[in-house]
Amino acid sequence: MAAERAPEPDPDETDRSSATPFLAALAIIVVLVVGVFVAQLVSPSDSSTSGTELVVRTVDDYVRAHNAGDAPAQDRLRCDGLPADRAPLAGVAGEVQLEGVENVETDGDRGTADVRTRFDGNEQTATWQFVRIDDVWRVCTF
Repeated sequence: MAAERAPEPDPDETDRSSATPFLAALAIIVVLVVGVFVAQLVSPSDSSTSGTELVVRTVDDYVRAHNAGDAPAQDRLRCDGLPADRAPLAGVAGEVQLEGVENVETDGDRGTADVRTRFDGNEQTATWQFVRIDDVWRVCTF
């Protein structure tokens, strides 16, 4: 029994493959690239973030580090000259809730903020002072 051979292509028939899949993929890539470019233009970068926002982030990071018991992170967020026992939240055991950061003022590399916290069922407001060292705001006094 002889094996059947595949039919030969008809030379008069047009080629059915087209560039449509390639063009669709190219269009999707272009849309993605444009989307990334637009997102970069409209989202703020750290270089355009104000000193006020960076001070608020520092306070939030400091409270989170306290709640996590992450002493090395708290050390990185404090000035070198501020000992742990004199720093904000020193001696506070347990969870601290950050209620607000208000009246943030920055002047060059120095800043202050009124920080409202709640722990042990009591709300406390204290003025924290900050210094910017190597473009990072650090807690420097309590």
